[in-house]
Amino acid sequence: MTDFATIKEAASRKPHGTHARYVAGGCHCRPCRAAHSRYNTERARAKKDGDWNGIVSADAARKHLLWLSRRGVGYKAVGAAADVAPSILFAVRRGTKKRIRGRTERRILAVDQTMMADTALVDASQTWVLIAPKPTARA
Repeated sequence: MTDFATIKEAASRKPHGTHARYVAGGCHCRPCRAAHSRYNTERARAKKDGDWNGIVSADAARKHLLWLSRRGVGYKAVGAAADVAPSILFAVRRGTKKRIRGRTERRILAVDQTMMADTALVDASQTWVLIAPKPTARA
């Protein structure tokens, strides 16, 4: 576990007028209070606009990743499409990562099966039917 003294010492190296210095370092000078106020205002606005980035359960993302996997879209392709690290997606898919950020969940859920990797294998049975030579009728 992280030592509070270490956190406070690290925050004291942050410049005045930052949210980190206000929260971890306990500095309540005017610039740090203003930064803290701005942070809270922006956070409340984002939450109101539906762009809240709090911690959520990874269950919906896991189910979606498994659904995509059954349709031939691997976690690496999802990572490229959603701009999420493959290591995070792998942990979510395995179930070892139980909670993720809200924005990460929204990015994962936005991926559909059309974002398949260029090298993915797809069922070609319908294509073979279309290109197969047609039997000709002989008189």
